Amino acid sequence: MSLDILLKEEFILINTQITSKEDLLKKIAQIAKKNPALSEKTEAEIFNEFVEREKLSSTGFGNKIAIPHISLDGISDFVVGVITVPKGIDFESIDQKKTYLFFFIIAPTEKRNLHIRYLSSVSSVFHDIANVNELLASNNSTIFRENFLRHTSIKGITKGKQEYSLFQIFIQKEDKFKEIINILSEVDEANISVFEANNASRYLYSLPLFSSFWNEDKKGFQRLITATVEKSQATSVIQKINRIIGSLKDKSGILILMQKISYLNGSLDI
Repeated sequence: MSLDILLKEEFILINTQITSKEDLLKKIAQIAKKNPALSEKTEAEIFNEFVEREKLSSTGFGNKIAIPHISLDGISDFVVGVITVPKGIDFESIDQKKTYLFFFIIAPTEKRNLHIRYLSSVSSVFHDIANVNELLASNNSTIFRENFLRHTSIKGITKGKQEYSLFQIFIQKEDKFKEIINILSEVDEANISVFEANNASRYLYSLPLFSSFWNEDKKGFQRLITATVEKSQATSVIQKINRIIGSLKDKSGILILMQKISYLNGSLDI
């Protein structure tokens, strides 16, 4: 199920007067409990799960945003919702600043891959401060929902026979690696693997002829991402990665290849 179906106006609470993290998590449990998917769970159970998740590490990742999220056994579908707090609260965010917008996700335990995709899609929307400010300016749930869905990239899964493309992306820029892995993780039913590698110079410099050039500090960052993507979504992936390449000096440090897949069977966990 796609986010445009999951995110319903009745689970979007705009401009609340909550003043603490505990009260925020209680309000999430109260809102979420209204969803039929959680009919077998109590508010207390939902609240306690969020509390335990926050003990691991705060889901407030800065930029005025938090994405509290948990997995529950015994539920069949996702429950998502939003709470905004105009005055902000201390949510123990990683940037140690107040948090104003809370997007919560409750996932079935067995749907881990989709849980990760939703998290990636939501976090990519909030990565842009302009999007965050636009959403915080939404004065009702209808407007918030419309604004949010304009920026999301997860669509419903299309059934039937599909054609696939194989991406190989070589990355030498560590600061761009997370951006690219997020782009791919947002894609429905993509199979993704990451391989750690070394620059060719590491092996060349091991030869006697080049040994005087070798310096351990120069081994650099090197990753190879391989991913299978439905052909219908390949162009969008290329465009997003090309924007990152275009921002690089001399367009050096990232190389992308794409090939048509003639046969594909099986799947990988993220």
